[in-house]
Amino acid sequence: MLQAGSAVQKVWIRHGDRAWDLQVVLEVDQASLRFLAFAMEQPVLRLTWDGNAEQRWSSQDVPEDFDPELILEDLILIRAHATQLQRELPSGWQLLDRTDRRELLHRGRVRTRIQMRGETYLIEHPQWGMHVEVVERVLEAVP
Repeated sequence: MLQAGSAVQKVWIRHGDRAWDLQVVLEVDQASLRFLAFAMEQPVLRLTWDGNAEQRWSSQDVPEDFDPELILEDLILIRAHATQLQRELPSGWQLLDRTDRRELLHRGRVRTRIQMRGETYLIEHPQWGMHVEVVERVLEAVP
């Protein structure tokens, strides 16, 4: 679903009265997807998926209810081609893709809303009251 390559993003997350400021590295190749997040230059989250199994690690500083898959899903919604995403969605889900925004709907209700402004993506998860801002810093194709 994602093209091979690597990206470094600055990610700000607001959820209620909590906030996180992360540096995220996402690497994709033919064999796997690797996601690594840093806070204050220390690794705090790691997720690796090889197409069959997932391996995950988080530091003790990460709240138990914080799921790194939420960030990864947001990054996939930003980076993947809309037609591929639409084909992969289960029944009842729909992706609306416009020039400056995307909306992921489940049974007609917005689950994720993404506003695209250059290299900045403003993401809202209305059902959780969660807001995410992603700024893409580096993007390279892997040969």
